[in-house]
Amino acid sequence: MFGTRKGNGSSNESGSKSGSGSSSAAAATRAAQQRERAKEFRREAYLKQKAARAADPRYQAMKEAAKKQRREAYKAAKERHKAKQTEEKAQAEAARTELQTEKRATFDRALMELVRRGAKTG
Repeated sequence: MFGTRKGNGSSNESGSKSGSGSSSAAAATRAAQQRERAKEFRREAYLKQKAARAADPRYQAMKEAAKKQRREAYKAAKERHKAKQTEEKAQAEAARTELQTEKRATFDRALMELVRRGAKTG
């Protein structure tokens, strides 16, 4: 009972080391082949699911609805951006007009002072 488990010095491991090198290489090759088969199996399953999604009308409708939602969100954002730019431009124009009006009023007052002084002295 105690001598039947692997890894406890049984007769399988007590033999020469030359045979174990080839078996470990074969095991490594088998493991690599299994990994490759699993990878291929996963890829085939992925491609099968992709084809199933492409043929599924509910999935296509969902994709189309998502596209429509993205387009609408983009359009709304674009409109908000444009409205913001228009508002900023209008505010800048109002500020520029106010400044220009102030300058003109200041210049007119100064000119009237000069005219009054000239009229008094003349």
